Amino acid sequence: CVAGSVNQGYVKQSSAHVTVRASPRIAVPERQETDGLTHDSGKAVHIRCSASGYPYPYVSWYKDNQPLIFNDRIRRTDVQNIVIDKAGGLDYGDYTCVAKNSMGTDNVSRTLVINVQAKVMTLNASNERGYYLTGDKIVLTCVTEGSMASLSISWSKDGTSVDRLGALIREENDVELYDYLIKRSVLEIPVSRLEHEGNYRCSVENYLNLNRGDSKEMMIRVYPEAVAPKLLSGPQSTEISEENNMIVTCYFSGAPPPWVTWRKNGEILKPISDDGRVKVLASNDGLNSNLVIMDAHKSDNGNYTCQGRNSEGFTAAGFLPIKIGFNPDTGGVKNGTNSSSPGLIFTLPVLFLWLLLV
Repeated sequence: CVAGSVNQGYVKQSSAHVTVRASPRIAVPERQETDGLTHDSGKAVHIRCSASGYPYPYVSWYKDNQPLIFNDRIRRTDVQNIVIDKAGGLDYGDYTCVAKNSMGTDNVSRTLVINVQAKVMTLNASNERGYYLTGDKIVLTCVTEGSMASLSISWSKDGTSVDRLGALIREENDVELYDYLIKRSVLEIPVSRLEHEGNYRCSVENYLNLNRGDSKEMMIRVYPEAVAPKLLSGPQSTEISEENNMIVTCYFSGAPPPWVTWRKNGEILKPISDDGRVKVLASNDGLNSNLVIMDAHKSDNGNYTCQGRNSEGFTAAGFLPIKIGFNPDTGGVKNGTNSSSPGLIFTLPVLFLWLLLV
């Protein structure tokens, strides 16, 4: 405001700051305004919410009318916008951003559509190793996912249809979310016969990968009768020095093939030790098992036993303590410490102990 007098020759002025409060307003990018958001699975999805107003509004996010849960995959990129990394079918839904300040609120909702190619998630048998006796019931469960349109599941055995096996097949939906579906197919053979042994494949496809769908397969074995495990061959005498590697193998017979466990000083060994040096590896047919020790330490000294067990009993093979000796090539120095052990490489004498319980 300016005021003055021409006669007196002076001018006076004054100013004032005016703040205009405004309720929030969300501007939606044109490409997202009417059609929502459509993305392929596995890609990052950015959802924007450009809000204005005074005081500056706080933006909250909701999915299907519930507060959106943020994590390492779903996160804010700034105070208003979000990103969903590796978007999948379960991210399908209605996303709402709500802008709020002391003058009011505004909100915008958009539907996120994820195109998901048909995929087999898991294929499992009622016996997790796929071993059965004649007369047992065989149950295979195939869990799939994908966009719902034209999603189709099929089964085969050794490359041919299962129609002649007398199998019962049923399907059920585990999750149905808009156009996204998690669907399971269960194949059941009420009474198994020897001819039911073979390689079973579950396949799935939808309109996104028509004629080039996804599949998983599993070998099912059927045995005429149960036979208790028997140790056919065990570890032989071995020479091992510190920092070297060793493999010890136990060979078994039995039907179904036995579960094989290894023990050290009576304690069951993990499939892989915490430091990754000691591993227990089984063959595909389940009839032999390897104990692998990499970069041997003196802490590996101990009494080791392999044991095979099935429904008919178990058998165990024990051998004398493994002793890890001084490695003359390294001068006994390991991890910066000096070893006072004599410069010897120990031979591992083996003693078999047979035990069969029925």
